[in-house]
Amino acid sequence: MIAALGMALPWAASAQTTLSTQLANDGTYKNDLYWINFDGVTAANLTTLANYQAVISNGTGNYGLSFALQAVGSGFVNPRALATNPLTSLGQPGHYSQSSGTFVIPTSGTPADGTLNFTNIEVRNQANQRLQFQWIVADAERTSGNGERIDGTTNGDGWALLEMLPGTTAGAPLNELTFGASTFSITPTLAGTSINAFLVSTKIHDVANPGAISILLTEPNGAQAVALAVQPLIPQASIACVQPRINTGETSICTVTVDNPPLDNFTIPVTVPTGPDYTSNCGKTFNFTGSGNTSVSQTCTVTVPAGTTPTPTTVPLTITPSPAGNYVVKKDGQVLLGAAAAAAVPTLNEWALMLLGLAMLGVAGFHYKRRV
Repeated sequence: MIAALGMALPWAASAQTTLSTQLANDGTYKNDLYWINFDGVTAANLTTLANYQAVISNGTGNYGLSFALQAVGSGFVNPRALATNPLTSLGQPGHYSQSSGTFVIPTSGTPADGTLNFTNIEVRNQANQRLQFQWIVADAERTSGNGERIDGTTNGDGWALLEMLPGTTAGAPLNELTFGASTFSITPTLAGTSINAFLVSTKIHDVANPGAISILLTEPNGAQAVALAVQPLIPQASIACVQPRINTGETSICTVTVDNPPLDNFTIPVTVPTGPDYTSNCGKTFNFTGSGNTSVSQTCTVTVPAGTTPTPTTVPLTITPSPAGNYVVKKDGQVLLGAAAAAAVPTLNEWALMLLGLAMLGVAGFHYKRRV
């Protein structure tokens, strides 16, 4: 869906810039990439775009994207709609089609060399907490080996290949991608026209420094383009208890885990009902320090005091959902009280029926042998 702008959010949103989600067609990442849309931004202000702001809406909540951009080089930078001619993959229906808007930045001139310097890249939720995110760079098509290339650097994790897309006709394998510790480079070298597209990404998750990414476009004989997208990493909260069933004098240790934690301090509220047969310190608001780690966690306990015989019941540990989508609840927890129910022992009547059934099978087998 196309995100609505001008809503009451902690971050402002300018009227001329929007983000729109990738259409659900073909490809691994079809549902959760948000292509950066420069529609309405002129070539002049794109060269020194001090504060790009837009809203991402993914059905769970709304998130703000902001960055500064400076474009430099021998060619000038101009936003343009993604081409959908037969020599492209990224713009074709069935691959990564876009319903409207422009999200490709081509350089023009001969040669058309340009560098796009993105700084202060941040994604925030409605609590104004900075989120971890993936920054995606994609090329829609490749031409013959004429010196065209795209290079990228990042202050986040090293670039990784997300996906290679085949073209509308058979093309050579995309084998000119190389990766360094913080760089990637693609240089088509094969003769003729090859029409694969690629997507690479870098994870931005530094607590102290916002994202900084540079994309160098080189094209000796014409225009060169690149498509850019962002994928917010929404925090996911869950609870797991090591000992799922406890009895008198026993304790279950439960862990509250948050995957993709925000880069700023945040809280996860958990509710636990009170009861006469147990005690717990899990029913509270857990305060977490902002982190760029993959996950963070804290522990709590549910205990049946010694000398107490608990009534068999389930103690739920429930994470309070976030209506604004600041995090999603991945899994609540629970602890069972009391001894497990003993296996049922057959009654005298049940034993009699079983023996009768066995006897009948024996008689049937005897008659079968007599006939044979």
